Amino acid sequence: MENEQGKWKPYNVKSILGNVELVFKTGDITKLNQPAYNFIMLMSGFIADYNLYGFQDAYHNVEDLRKQLDDNSILNDADRDETDGDFEKWYGKAYNQSKAEIKRGLVALAREYKDKLESELKQKTITIIEDLIKQAVEAKRDPDPKAAEKFLRQIGLL
Repeated sequence: MENEQGKWKPYNVKSILGNVELVFKTGDITKLNQPAYNFIMLMSGFIADYNLYGFQDAYHNVEDLRKQLDDNSILNDADRDETDGDFEKWYGKAYNQSKAEIKRGLVALAREYKDKLESELKQKTITIIEDLIKQAVEAKRDPDPKAAEKFLRQIGLL
């Protein structure tokens, strides 16, 4: 039996934290792998998105994931994982320690990549707005009287 009471297999801390760091470093949620997804989905505060791909769709903006992980309650959960006697009895000390280490690591990564991801999101937003302005100017200059209406439909305002 793989998960016998008090002897659950510890998580691979380095692998899970390394994968989440890769997601933050690249800003690419599609780099999130199944083990990291499974761990995150079991944490409180995350809702089931049916599978890894649904989660990636929900967090296509990596800054949203980073914000969700930058939470002191996760640190409180980590402390509980290591100090709750029932948890140790049910799962085992090594399992609980690995779980707590990952939770602390996720919060640390979220805080480490805060400036980078916020800056990237700001730049993406500026680029989108600039592109929309260019398209609006082009639609205004277009001799076709329906060009402005077509542009507004294209961006979802009509």
